[in-house]
Amino acid sequence: LRSGDMGIVEASGFSAKDRMCSMNYIDRSAKTVVGDVIETSGTGGIFPKDLIIGIVKDVQKSETDLSAYAIIEPTVNSKEIHDCFVITSFEEE
Repeated sequence: LRSGDMGIVEASGFSAKDRMCSMNYIDRSAKTVVGDVIETSGTGGIFPKDLIIGIVKDVQKSETDLSAYAIIEPTVNSKEIHDCFVITSFEEE
């Protein structure tokens, strides 16, 4: 949110077990730092823009390429969700 850096947020079995996810493919020169708020960009039309995903807990440079990644703590605990709805269509303003 603060820096405008882009990446792809994913969860693996390992990170999900610890209730974390990661934002991958961040440019190595990105300005993402611990404490930043991560939100959806709306790019690609899959998710609406400005949905809060979580807070950055750590940022690391990749050892295998020219990218970085951030460890994200989701703002919502999925184990506590009882009711939800699925957006099947979204028309941007």
